[in-house]
Amino acid sequence: MKNKFKIKQNTKQLTVICMRKLLSICDTFTNEYDIKFIAQKSKLLVVSPSNCHRQATGQTSYCPFLIGGNQIEHVESLSHLGHIITSNLSDKEDIHYRRNCFIGQIKNVLCFYSKQRCSVRTKLFQTYCNSRYGCELWSLYDSSISDFCAAWRKAVRRILNIPPDTHNYLIKLIPLLLNNALPFLDDACKRSARFVFSCIQSDSSLIQSIAKRGIFEGHCKSVIEKNVAFLCSHFGWQLVHFVNTAKSRR
Repeated sequence: MKNKFKIKQNTKQLTVICMRKLLSICDTFTNEYDIKFIAQKSKLLVVSPSNCHRQATGQTSYCPFLIGGNQIEHVESLSHLGHIITSNLSDKEDIHYRRNCFIGQIKNVLCFYSKQRCSVRTKLFQTYCNSRYGCELWSLYDSSISDFCAAWRKAVRRILNIPPDTHNYLIKLIPLLLNNALPFLDDACKRSARFVFSCIQSDSSLIQSIAKRGIFEGHCKSVIEKNVAFLCSHFGWQLVHFVNTAKSRR
């Protein structure tokens, strides 16, 4: 155990040294080409291994990183290309953020087009309120997805102007009225399945091997393995059939 602890400590020290060396190269570059990196616009996000105790937050405060003579702020989460990335790689904040965006889009449609025909509202709903970019990488087991599903069902009731106490199982039949739009969970599962298919079918042998290793040797720790298990349970698929189908589609 002591040897493992020493290895971890040495790895952390080496990581810190390498990062500071890279930042010093940036400082040299700024001096040579008369440009400036703004530390206030940079963030430090430390992602610890899943099997590591969550002590990274306390430790990074004693490992400051500087650029241009100013310290880079350490954060637990940040927005990158419209997605929330957290230090524990949880999808909760990103799903919650996307859910709030979805609710805002629904309110805009209903605010400006509530008096339009139902067919017009459903078309607007399909066009402007169903952006799912990036949901392929979400963990389908995350409880925040259930909150998103509830928000989707409420939005459908309002778009179609049906009673708010309409049973949830009836909402699943409504996609026939929404230009064959899938319920949120089914759509997220479909996109996740297509993403896994694309990884297994990839022309890159590296991507193929990573995907297959994650599915078959993840030991219930890999996100892709958990998502495949969820997809098989949700759609009633067999795991072997799921993988073989992906291979046969090449």
